[in-house]
Order: sequence, then C-alpha cells, then structure tokens
Amino acid sequence: IKKYYDNSQRLNKMNLKLKKWKDKGEVILVINQLRGDSAIIPINPYDWLIECISSIRKLTNKKILIREHPLQKKIDTDRMQEILNGKNIFLSNSQTIHKDLEDAFTCVTFSSGSAIDSLIEGVPVIATDKRSFAYEISENNINNLFEMKTNDRVPLLSALANIHWSLSEIQNGEAA
Repeated sequence: IKKYYDNSQRLNKMNLKLKKWKDKGEVILVINQLRGDSAIIPINPYDWLIECISSIRKLTNKKILIREHPLQKKIDTDRMQEILNGKNIFLSNSQTIHKDLEDAFTCVTFSSGSAIDSLIEGVPVIATDKRSFAYEISENNINNLFEMKTNDRVPLLSALANIHWSLSEIQNGEAA
C-alpha cells in the first residue's frame, strides 16, 4: 500500500475524522474472516480463530468479543459454540463494527478490511497476514498484545484514498 502514498490532498476529500489512539478498553475485538473467501486461502478462519484465542489467553483473561464476517452463513454454529464455551468469550450481535470498537482495547484480525475502521476509530490493530491493508502499520504478532504500535495512519489512509473513487468521479472522469 505504501507505494500509493503521495501526500496528496485526496484524503481530505474522504472527510475522515481520525480519532485519537485509545490507550484503554475492556475488550479485545477479534474479527473473523469469511469461510471460503479466496483472500484467506489456505487458512480456515475457525482454525485461525482458535489459535488466536489460545495466544490471547496465554497473555490475558480480558474479555474477547468475536465479530463474524457479515456474510458468514450460519453453517458453522456448532464450531462457534465450541469456541464460545471458553471463559469470557462472546459473539458480537452488533449491526455495525463501530459499536464493537467503542469498548475495544485492540482489534485482532487475519486480514479483514475492518482493520481500517479500527485504525480510524483509534483502536490499535494486530493484523496477522501480510495481505492485510493494515499490515504495514500494525502490530503483526499477538504476543505483542500489550506493546501495540500506534503509527501514523495518514500515509496508509492517503494511499487507500488514492485508489478509491466515488461513482460520480468515475462517471465524469474527474478523480483527483
């Protein structure tokens, strides 16, 4: 992503309000991926989720909130119930990620685009896969849960702004 950063004013057109980095929170938000998504092959998101929770539990008993991908079918309910039987682990029922981020201490993901929402909201991210948009500026190892990176988010968001256009910009050719 950093190769698309050019310090242009395009990011200002996005009208993003970056929140200050959070330094406290009650929840570790773990964002699961969509099973069968080609972007995460060969990873099974539920295997990753179990490993992730195991790594977190070696460090803390803090509340873990799991957010499933919005398109995830209910076919893995037995597997999820097995995961939720752990102590202080819950499944989010929030309609928006912003609600889940309100009490989040950190956000852990394999490569979900929701890491960008987290960064905008000032919640530090652990992105464990190099394919994640947030990988370059985030912590990448769960073992560093309490030594989170709070790098400058502007270059990443500027790079993303340089590769996203509104429909009207595409229609009239005025993407700038």
